[in-house]
Amino acid sequence: MVAMDEAIKQAKRIIAVFSPDYFLAKYTTPEWTAVFAQDPSGKKGFLIPIKVRPTEITGLLGPRIYIDLVDLIDNNEEEARRRLLGGINTVANDQNEVNENKRALHRPPDYLLGLLNRKLQLKHFNDQIPERKHVDQGQAHSFCLFGPRQEWPNSIRFKLSHLLEEHKIQDPKQSPEIKPLQTTINLSNTGIAADKAREAKLLALGETHLWKLLAHRLLGYDAEKSQTLKVLQNAKACHIFYREVTSEEIKNQEFIVGMLLAWSQLTFGSNAPSHFLLIICESDYVESSVLSWIFRARSASLWYRQMERLLHKYDLPESLLPLLGTPTVAEDVEDWFKDHFIEDQQRTIIRSALKGHSAIPLANLKEKIFPILQNHHSQ
Repeated sequence: MVAMDEAIKQAKRIIAVFSPDYFLAKYTTPEWTAVFAQDPSGKKGFLIPIKVRPTEITGLLGPRIYIDLVDLIDNNEEEARRRLLGGINTVANDQNEVNENKRALHRPPDYLLGLLNRKLQLKHFNDQIPERKHVDQGQAHSFCLFGPRQEWPNSIRFKLSHLLEEHKIQDPKQSPEIKPLQTTINLSNTGIAADKAREAKLLALGETHLWKLLAHRLLGYDAEKSQTLKVLQNAKACHIFYREVTSEEIKNQEFIVGMLLAWSQLTFGSNAPSHFLLIICESDYVESSVLSWIFRARSASLWYRQMERLLHKYDLPESLLPLLGTPTVAEDVEDWFKDHFIEDQQRTIIRSALKGHSAIPLANLKEKIFPILQNHHSQ
């Protein structure tokens, strides 16, 4: 007991490994209570709780932020290590900020649903935009997201800002400006289809149209490229532009690549923020025949492979995000629970609502989950 007392006095941090056994053990309670007394608010980050097995955490420890490694230690050691080290940095170094902004962890339902089933997309961003890298790099990042309509999570289909915020890229004081690019172009009247230089013309058309879209969005009128670029260079915050392509545009992949290519070649200067372009493509538009319900999956797969080849050709493979798929209850929903602040009571209700489902389209999943999250959020 004397040695334990001396160790607690000398230790800079105390790690509590939460499991059912931890709360039944003889000396764990006096250990954590001794540390708790030194730092009751948790602002100093003396206590680092790590949850390794399912167990209910109540009482004084209930409100504390803990690192959740449940089901990861045996199944995914690399992810467990990443989450452990990242969590320790948060608890030990940023506990004061975490506590002050704790209310922000209770994300609104739309935000939380926007992050469900985005594991592959998150990994892609992690590879292209390193975590904790500030966006004040003056760089241009362009991405294309493709999948069936029923897999889009909210009204604007998918917000890049969700992923940026999860990766803590942007300055919290300078939230990204999210701006739709809505004007359209009629590709059927361009005479391109019969031309031998179709690809080159569509690429050029994509670049021209992108600058027209940006000028109308930022200035409200047609403007020279230099004028529009100057606005972006002088912007105070990161801009996220998103464009939902039309049923006609999605069949002209070179046009889409032209927009992505033109954007990726931009630089905004070392004192400017980085800006992002997200092109959103619904796979429902790819096959429009009477028998589309038969050929849609095959046509979508073919479109994705063709887009991969085209982007590789122009040295833009990183611009194509992983294909959206239908969430699985056992894997995707449970991963979502672990990675985001979903309280135990909500998890129990959601699991009950999804009982009997193995996989469920995100649109249908939203119908079941959204009222649960909304009800809890309103309280």
